[in-house]
Amino acid sequence: MEHLATTSVDAKQIQKWTRKDTIQYMVLRYILNGWPSKCPSEDIRPYYSRKNELCSQDGCILWGGRVIIPQPGREAMLNELHQGHPGTTRMKSLARSYIYGGQEWTMTWN
Repeated sequence: MEHLATTSVDAKQIQKWTRKDTIQYMVLRYILNGWPSKCPSEDIRPYYSRKNELCSQDGCILWGGRVIIPQPGREAMLNELHQGHPGTTRMKSLARSYIYGGQEWTMTWN
């Protein structure tokens, strides 16, 4: 979350994106209120399998030290990362160390 201070995307923006993303908003509610005993849907499965590794801060979902970027903000976040682009390999490495945009997003970087 501290690293977001150097970008135009802040925790409040990610919080707004999280509320717009029905899946991530549901995950946030599970983090705050407790997870069901069984995975409620296929859409939740990637988060359910990591439920013990997820936490919430300022209305954002974190996986370890990485902020999970909701679907509504992924394009904006990628554009932000491309500003001041330090090269493809270095940029991918930096992005992976600070943010997580879901499995399908990560696969487009490979």
